Order: sequence, then C-alpha cells, then structure tokens
Amino acid sequence: MTDQLTSDASGPVVARAGTYYRRTRYIMFVVLFGYGIWSIYDGFVGWPKHNEEYNRIQSRVDEADRAGNDKLKVDTQEELRKHGEKKSDFNITFNRVVACALPPLSVLMLLYVLRSSRGEIRMENQTLFAPGHPPVPFGAIREVDTRLWDRKGIAYVTYSLESGQSGKITLDDFIYDRPPIDKIYDTIMAYLKGDSAPLDAQVPDAQVPDAQAPDAQAPDAPNSASA
Repeated sequence: MTDQLTSDASGPVVARAGTYYRRTRYIMFVVLFGYGIWSIYDGFVGWPKHNEEYNRIQSRVDEADRAGNDKLKVDTQEELRKHGEKKSDFNITFNRVVACALPPLSVLMLLYVLRSSRGEIRMENQTLFAPGHPPVPFGAIREVDTRLWDRKGIAYVTYSLESGQSGKITLDDFIYDRPPIDKIYDTIMAYLKGDSAPLDAQVPDAQVPDAQAPDAQAPDAPNSASA
C-alpha cells in the first residue's frame, strides 16, 4: 500500500495523500456538483415548465366552473391534483442561485483538495522535502508550532535556509497519511531536543543503552546495583 512507511529501515519516510481525506472529498465534490446540475434543470427548465402546465390546467378548472360544467370541473381538478402543487417563486429562485453557485464552488473545492494534498512529504538523511518548498535540512528548522498537534495532528515547521529563503511547512496527518507524518514529526522533535539517536535512524532498542550508558566508559567504577 502507498499509505505505509517505507519497508527499508534506512530509507526515506514518505507520506502521500491520505486515502480517506481524498475519497471523502471526491464524494463531496460529486454530491455538490451533481446537486448543482440538478438545480440547473429544476430552476431554469423543470419547475418553470411545471408551473406553466399547472396554470394551464387551473385555467381549464376556472372555465369549467364559470360554465357550470361540474363533470369537467371535477375531471380537471383531479388532473390538477395529479400534476402536483405549484412551485413557489422562492423555490425556483433558490434553485437558480444554487445552480449558479454550486458547480463552480465544487470545482474550486476539488482543486483546493488536489493542491493541498499534492505530491508527497518525504524525510531522508535529516532533510525534509515538501511540495512547494526547497529541501530543508533539519539544521535549518527554526521552530515547530505544535499547538494543534495533540488535538488535530497539525504542526507547522518554520525554516530559514542559508540562502535567505524561508517558509513554513505544514505537517497534517489527516491530509497526508498518518503513520509517516507522525514518524516525520517525531523525528524532527527528537532532533530539536538534541537526541543523539534520531528516530529516522531506527536504532534497535538493544543498542541505545550501550551507546548512552555512562558505565560503559568507566569499567572500574563501582557497580551501584551490587551495593
């Protein structure tokens, strides 16, 4: 699956567009665009035509009433009942507004969704790659805004390159696949905290104590556990 972490422990971590995010937005687009097209027909064709036919039948009912032809009046009233009630001017106007607004708005929404989830966010060799941004070494990261991370899974990574270029990369584990985005976030935070074993290196747990244990460099030191 494309929505999983790379299987190579030393390779890049790649986050592509979240499947759930895109699918739900595609469904929303189809619903909104389809309703807009339906409203075009109802507002400009179907309902005005319905009202014209309603008025025609109603005039026949009135003529039968004036002529005192009860049988014709009953028949035309039944035809009018089957035809359905007359659509109000408000309903027709509302459908016309929806017809003019929804199709273009749904297309704009689709374009926004495709743009906001375009490409991939990748972490490799302590460098962050994101659509619309240059490669950002971890050393160029100036700040990570984590205020929305615990609640919404959104973090903003502010960077400033030696070339003078700066910007802000959004890590969103809803728009992009969650496991790799969370992995990238954890790795960056570990780096900024000065962790000597970055998470992207995926050092086995058994090696971490040997690398950090102070007793490894002092073999003659008394063993506190034997006291």
